[in-house]
Amino acid sequence: MPGIAFGQVITNKNWVNHPQIVEIRKVCTEIENLISEDSLKKQTIRDTTETSRSETNGYMALTDSTIRKVQMWYSEDFCMVGAHWEVSTYYERGTNRKDGSLRFIYATFETDDGRKAEYREYFDRKGARIWLNRKILKNNNKEIPDDVPQTYIIAENPSLYFKRKE
Repeated sequence: MPGIAFGQVITNKNWVNHPQIVEIRKVCTEIENLISEDSLKKQTIRDTTETSRSETNGYMALTDSTIRKVQMWYSEDFCMVGAHWEVSTYYERGTNRKDGSLRFIYATFETDDGRKAEYREYFDRKGARIWLNRKILKNNNKEIPDDVPQTYIIAENPSLYFKRKE
């Protein structure tokens, strides 16, 4: 959609090509390129309880350990069946804080009985959510979460999360 202004309201019709969303995609592409070039340090944390298990990877800048991406896999019980989340959070490098600004969350949800959904959440530079796109891939006429559970998002202080786990 040509001619979309940066400050224009994001809608179902313009979100894919909206300048704010395009800007965030560039940040994510930059981070994925840094990962593929081995230009970010990776730290992995695994947690297991009786009812859940998770693995979290943090990708940090080599120079100052600023978190750029956190990727988490989490399994738990959901409505009496196994549920599996994969949540990736992307951070734009900030100049005035240890952690960059949360800019994007991509998450997938899948249950053992075949329910599937994906979520895309976009954030402005101040961390306010500007757009959520939830796509139900298959629901078998059963419940699908409206949003990514906040407990799976290490958004506020991701570097602190990894320091506590060292």
